[in-house]
Amino acid sequence: MNLSRMWSLAPEPLAPEQEERLEALIQRVAGEVVRRHLASPALVLLETGKPLSLLGNQTLVFLEPMVRAFLSVPDYDLLLKLLENRSRVERLMEVIEEQEEARLERRTPGEEEAGTHHESVGICPPVRGEKVCRPGPSRFNGPLPADNP
Repeated sequence: MNLSRMWSLAPEPLAPEQEERLEALIQRVAGEVVRRHLASPALVLLETGKPLSLLGNQTLVFLEPMVRAFLSVPDYDLLLKLLENRSRVERLMEVIEEQEEARLERRTPGEEEAGTHHESVGICPPVRGEKVCRPGPSRFNGPLPADNP
């Protein structure tokens, strides 16, 4: 038992094969976030929660027996390792940013995504599978009511 590490907040170093598995998990999580177009919210959440990552880690350690009793989570231990170190959380953020930039570069010019901003109609959701919003009737199309006190 190493008593010098007992009160240390520094994470234990990982074995090389664990580092590889952790990097694969980071790539997988980042890929799912980017695929679902949630890069911006995920980055905001990770950045604001970075100071609390150790607390989140300890909460997951506490909940582990209950989670494992009901769910099969094969990478739970890697998730704990990811959250126990801020530099690993920062690595996840970097990978999300890299993959989001690559996704945006792969998009062809003129290609528009559903729910994007259009000057004529503002932000609009996709309609019937269309990728581009079409201007249509709106409750805001008419004249503004006069200010009568």
